[in-house]
Amino acid sequence: MSCSDDRTVRIWDLPADKSLGKFEGHQDYVRCGAYMGSGSAAAGTIMSGSYDQTVRLWDARVGSKAVMVFKHDSAVEAVMPLGGGTAVVSAAGNAVNVLDVVAGRVSAVLRNHQKTVTCLSVAGGGSRVLSGGLDGHVKVFETTGWNVVAGMKYSSPVLSLCVVPSVKEQEDKHIAVGLQSGVLTIKTRLSGQAKVQAREREKEMKALIEGKIDEFDRERRKKKRGKGWDRATRGKEYTGDGADLVIENGSRKVLSDKNPWGKALRAGAYADALDMVLEEKVRFASILR
Repeated sequence: MSCSDDRTVRIWDLPADKSLGKFEGHQDYVRCGAYMGSGSAAAGTIMSGSYDQTVRLWDARVGSKAVMVFKHDSAVEAVMPLGGGTAVVSAAGNAVNVLDVVAGRVSAVLRNHQKTVTCLSVAGGGSRVLSGGLDGHVKVFETTGWNVVAGMKYSSPVLSLCVVPSVKEQEDKHIAVGLQSGVLTIKTRLSGQAKVQAREREKEMKALIEGKIDEFDRERRKKKRGKGWDRATRGKEYTGDGADLVIENGSRKVLSDKNPWGKALRAGAYADALDMVLEEKVRFASILR
């Protein structure tokens, strides 16, 4: 499917290299279009947006004329069907419009940009819609109440954006944004342990710049010890207030069997052992005299 400045929308057979059909009805350049979601009642139908300020729904089964037309206040820059094929999001002027295909009406108008919205993308399996505008902002909307839940600011007007899905991890991690300055920027969303580590590196760098790296290291060691560390080590570093004398436990001497009183002690004859020691001391004193 192609949308053209000749005000037409065409369907092409790629192997045959020829056009299979042409839809006419737009009154100005047709700058955007998309197939509606597969597996839905609208499967095979086409949505297109034009500078004639309309979004049109085409169905080849009923002819070359539009089966539904949504009028906007400004030129339409982007259209994007949402999952299920019952809703379409369009960008016209500084507004993002939510179109209800079943009811045939505009169900919500989001005016969160200050300048023209140029591009749209879907994320989170259809639970989030992203919009980029000439004001350099990317807005993230949740699709339940259509509230802004996040945003990013760029240094140049945003011309295109795309959220790269991650099928294995079931989480969108990359967003590619094309800027008017000629720069393509790709941001990666960290999750889990990688996010925690990145946050810790930022805090460490900030502490280093502010000259508080020693305090930061103490706090980090304290967190690693756990909540029970202080309770387990309480009082172990106390040495007393102005203590001059420290008494340490001496090592116990092993009784020697060479002394007769030692043998008596081992045998439990405590009285005999005491008599032997006293006799030995008396004999030693008489020698000294």
